[in-house]
Amino acid sequence: KEKTIGIIGLGRTGSRVAGYAEAFDMRIQYFDPYVNDPRYHKCDQLNELLQSSDIISLHVHLNEETHHLLGGHNISMMKKGCLLINTSRGNVVDENAVVEALSSKKIKGVATDVLEGELDDITLSPLWQAHQSGENIIITPHIGGATCDAMWACEEFIVDLA
Repeated sequence: KEKTIGIIGLGRTGSRVAGYAEAFDMRIQYFDPYVNDPRYHKCDQLNELLQSSDIISLHVHLNEETHHLLGGHNISMMKKGCLLINTSRGNVVDENAVVEALSSKKIKGVATDVLEGELDDITLSPLWQAHQSGENIIITPHIGGATCDAMWACEEFIVDLA
């Protein structure tokens, strides 16, 4: 309540998160060069969002433009004590930079459904290692959308295509 959430990527999932944030009386701002939504405050620069958000939630596709979108080059711009949520792709954040920001208390906590090397040995992930060392990190095994209802809807969608 009364916190500012910064949503990076206001597509299908980001818009849903904005709706949930509205229900909790949060101030909603977003950074997405491809979207204009007058219901929320649009940040023209990513750093503007990073500097003023209590919670940062990532919802972007992974491509050359978004690889390490959050890293050492801009994590320092984040509001001290913010929370970081990544449910998009692991490579959207530079895990080493995030762990450094956690250790220095720049970031208060991280919740992630994805890791950079999640298809390989996850024990090599800096976020996984920091989690094992007691840092304030929640890691789920890339199952953020794996609810019974979501799976049923997916099956119905596939059947309708046939």
